[in-house]
Amino acid sequence: MTGLDDDGAAVPASIQRSPPSDAVVRSAADDDHQPISAEDARALIQAIASLAQMADRALPARVDPLTARLANHLGPIDGTVANTSTTFGLFERVNLQLAMNAYSDEVAAFELVGLPADIGQ
Repeated sequence: MTGLDDDGAAVPASIQRSPPSDAVVRSAADDDHQPISAEDARALIQAIASLAQMADRALPARVDPLTARLANHLGPIDGTVANTSTTFGLFERVNLQLAMNAYSDEVAAFELVGLPADIGQ
């Protein structure tokens, strides 16, 4: 059976809304939308989760390029590698850049890999 949506367009029976139950989900951002029942909200969430699972199975696994470079350089990473992070103040970044420039002039091979300063704040 086909129904009509709020604008009068045909809606297949497979995706028509059921009458709202006692528990309804409302959009906090836009009160112009009709509330949907908790049952319909659960069905939508299950459909989205199912779609995400199908996509995971269908798409090849994505390997982060930085992770691949590190594994190439360090060998397989087994979870025992310690994470290290530091934050430099804006005034210290100039000195850090000067130090890296000086070091890169002294060694045969040097490549800096990291985040741009505006992202790493």
